[in-house]
Amino acid sequence: RIIKVPYSPVKIVKYYTPGTLYFDITDETGNFYRFGQNIREQATNTMETTSPVTAWMLEKIISQSGKDTVTFTYTSESYSLPGYGIDQVVFRDRVQNFYCNKYSELLGYGSYISFSSFITDQKPSEIKYNGGKVVFVKSVANRQDFSSKKLDTIKIYNFNYVSNAYKLIRKIVFHTSYFSSTRLKLDSLSMMDNNGVTVEKYRFAYNVSTNLPAVNSKAQDYWGFYNGRTSNTSLVPETVVLYENGSGGSSNVTISSGNNRDCDSTYMQANILTRIYYPSGGFSEFEYQTNKYLNDQAQVKQAGGLRIKSIKSYESSGSVPVTYNYIYGPGRANFLLSNYYFVISQDHRFYSDCGYLNGSAVVATMRERVYRSFPSIDLIPFDGSIVVYPRVTEYVGNGTSDIGKTVYKYMDHADGLNSTMGVVTSRSPVIESYADQRGHLLEKADFKN
Repeated sequence: RIIKVPYSPVKIVKYYTPGTLYFDITDETGNFYRFGQNIREQATNTMETTSPVTAWMLEKIISQSGKDTVTFTYTSESYSLPGYGIDQVVFRDRVQNFYCNKYSELLGYGSYISFSSFITDQKPSEIKYNGGKVVFVKSVANRQDFSSKKLDTIKIYNFNYVSNAYKLIRKIVFHTSYFSSTRLKLDSLSMMDNNGVTVEKYRFAYNVSTNLPAVNSKAQDYWGFYNGRTSNTSLVPETVVLYENGSGGSSNVTISSGNNRDCDSTYMQANILTRIYYPSGGFSEFEYQTNKYLNDQAQVKQAGGLRIKSIKSYESSGSVPVTYNYIYGPGRANFLLSNYYFVISQDHRFYSDCGYLNGSAVVATMRERVYRSFPSIDLIPFDGSIVVYPRVTEYVGNGTSDIGKTVYKYMDHADGLNSTMGVVTSRSPVIESYADQRGHLLEKADFKN
């Protein structure tokens, strides 16, 4: 049974045979869509033995009247992503060896579990419709940042029924280079006519005062954004652990010392888009700020990700801009972040006769805690919003003063933590998602000065 969350008036039909699963969808106006009958994406990594389907590709659209059909063709491309892994620190205490010297203390041994991800990607190569088609042309050489092709050109054709042939009417060319970290960068795109003459060109500028590090850098905050902590040697955050010996004594021990995964508002903006130049000669400037929220103590805290602070649009260089400034109401953390979720704890009991006892017995006990670089719950929820803002105000200005504002109010419902059946004590908390009840516009009010 398929449950639509949130509800939408569409019909979804599932087809399943062993090894094959695909879907047909009919929307409220009667248009038909087929997903994944023949074309699907898969992914796996060296820690898994299967290659699960990760996407069902749109293959066909048929209009309600049946007169118009759109077909989608893809090119399969397999590649491996840069090596990833999990940092972990093992901590063993409460060791008691009653009869056999089985267990020993281990106060913070660090290790790294490496794995690689393998992707079977389906890149669109052609969209064909009545009267024309769109062709996607990939690069010949692989990208420098990982072993995949990049999109070079999009070609748009009309179908000439007299000559029974397709005729090129326009193409879009993507001009790219690389940041200093060899990450791909879109410099500009050109709209060309059928003779290859550029009729429109868009250019893009980025923040290069701060550059991203290599893709395998450990200078990351909890959400994976760059935080400038290039001295980090592990993604396990510095943590103070309560050590307990087998005799009841205790003390604090710091593990993963010096590894910092806090947010940094400056480094987070490395290589972010700052300007778009338009064919008309005008341009827009973008200013950002870090996501912020109020914690339980009503303190303002930073979280991963950026939000728009202001947009300035100029008709030409030196002209008076139209400005848009954004003020965000108190943000709510749409995540659960605690060192509690970075640790998996397990008590061990060893049964043996130690070679001299009269039968097996508990001869040694120990507690083992494994601190990992990623928590046992996802820090990015289903809706992708790390921080939610139920109220946002947009101020519109003329370069010298505000001339009006618009206040937006959005629905919000925090996710729930299911603590039944001991899921919390087992370090496998269950999140009850209410993502479908967030982000819907409830109210919009316009004001003029």
